[in-house]
Amino acid sequence: MRGGPGRLRLVSALLAVAVLLALRLPINIVPILNVDEADFAVESGVLLDGGRPYIDFVEKKPPLIYLLYAGGLRLVGRHNLAGFRLLMLAWIAASAWAVAAIARRLLGEKAAAVAAPAYAAAVSLGPPLDFHAANAETLFALPLLVGTWLCLPGDAETPASRRFHLFASGALIGIASLIKQQAGIQLVVLTAFLWLAERSPRQPAAGGADDLPRQSNPVRARALATAFLVGGFTAPWLLALAALAAVGALGEFYYWTVSINRYYIANGNSFRYALPLLVEASRCW
Repeated sequence: MRGGPGRLRLVSALLAVAVLLALRLPINIVPILNVDEADFAVESGVLLDGGRPYIDFVEKKPPLIYLLYAGGLRLVGRHNLAGFRLLMLAWIAASAWAVAAIARRLLGEKAAAVAAPAYAAAVSLGPPLDFHAANAETLFALPLLVGTWLCLPGDAETPASRRFHLFASGALIGIASLIKQQAGIQLVVLTAFLWLAERSPRQPAAGGADDLPRQSNPVRARALATAFLVGGFTAPWLLALAALAAVGALGEFYYWTVSINRYYIANGNSFRYALPLLVEASRCW
């Protein structure tokens, strides 16, 4: 294509935005699309009024979903879910570009050009009740996707930059799981990727700025990579737990997000039914 990869990326990005606008704007006249976004709006309003999570309102989700809603609704109006979903268009567009970045690193420029508009269509073509609502899955997708992209090895990485990227990758997956717990599954996926695909870090050229010890042991190299990834994942959780403890909500957080969720899972979902799905998914992967 004339103009090189830069022009191709621009066309792909504009097409993704056009798909989002065409598929989502006509539905955005509906004030409330499902009960989850209404719940999140009410609960974030309690935060905006100075309330404490899991004490002045109760829910089973981690705290970051309420903070994102509170920030967005403060901009567009306390009860303006349609306005919040307009803000979310930029969030979804950024997620589409993150998918394109992953495709570019794995499959090349042409695959990336298709990936962005394809993602925009895939997350918009479906029942508005699920696909267009401002739900936690849509919000955790962006940090999860960027974290996944950072975990993929790049051509120009040094050992030091590789470790930084792995730590940042883990931190973003941790942030995603603070929006909804299920996003934390990606930590397992990326850890498996590191052990299956991670190479020993490339050595810097003689006289280079990086003077790191040689990693000749592949098991040690993979273990070190995993440590940086898990360390990054742990960091935002430690900050969140410290913040909850500071407002006196740590015990209540555990009760609602762990104890109640265990009861919820035991009475609505079964590992016996989930295991075949996990096995089938692993075979596809």
